[in-house]
Amino acid sequence: YYNSDNICVKLKTSLPVRKIADNAFSKGYNSGGNLVTFSDTQPNDLLKGVKTGKELKYIGRKAFSYCSNEKFTEFSTYADVIFGDSLYNCNTVNTLTLNSVNLEIPDEKFGNSINLINVRTPEAKAALMNIGYSESQVRVYFELNMPCTDENGNPYVLNYTVNENGAKLNGFAETPETPVDMVIPKEISDSGVVYPVKSIADSAFEGSAFVKTVVISEGVESIGSLAFKNMNSLIYASVPGSVKCNLGSGVFKSCIFLKKCDLAEGITVIPPEMFY
Repeated sequence: YYNSDNICVKLKTSLPVRKIADNAFSKGYNSGGNLVTFSDTQPNDLLKGVKTGKELKYIGRKAFSYCSNEKFTEFSTYADVIFGDSLYNCNTVNTLTLNSVNLEIPDEKFGNSINLINVRTPEAKAALMNIGYSESQVRVYFELNMPCTDENGNPYVLNYTVNENGAKLNGFAETPETPVDMVIPKEISDSGVVYPVKSIADSAFEGSAFVKTVVISEGVESIGSLAFKNMNSLIYASVPGSVKCNLGSGVFKSCIFLKKCDLAEGITVIPPEMFY
């Protein structure tokens, strides 16, 4: 259905949608028994973005052709199959995110307006460069949720942003049910590729009441400002020497129950208000 207030399109069904047919959302195409069709006066001119679920695996030829407006700039999908002309004449789309690890690279480019393509694997990047994209136009870049379990069996899920150089920890993907003893690993893996955990984002766990202890593994190179601020359950923390001088200000600010923090040899700078 079309929600005119939010300018978005939702397809509601009791079954997973696995395929978008040829010409499905193409402007002016409204016949042929396709999965979804819009007429010339319906909302394809008002799309502000498209993001498909993990169940959808196929996007047909010219499925979104001529869908252009100043707000429609991003397209994200987990589809294994997407054609070069699936976004034919979508002249405002400049960022394409292809999340599939089994992506079938088309024989032709997606369109002249696209200046950045995010992919899941180095192999996908290489294949897209083989059909004419430059090094600056394609990058390995995706979000990844990693389930973890502490030494007492309590589960938690961490969210990372991953690129070719490594991973950045953004915080919890979902709030743990009980406080956990958290270990931030030195590396994570996806589809057989290992990525070092390089950094922890600004305010990554700020205000969380669900961490009792945190051990940051050797190899993490930077910790953002206020990363662990105001964590009222935190009683112990360990920071590796690999961080060196890359500690943001107020990392443990207002952690009023923090009893002990081990700073490994190699840390050269204590930032402002680290514990204040």
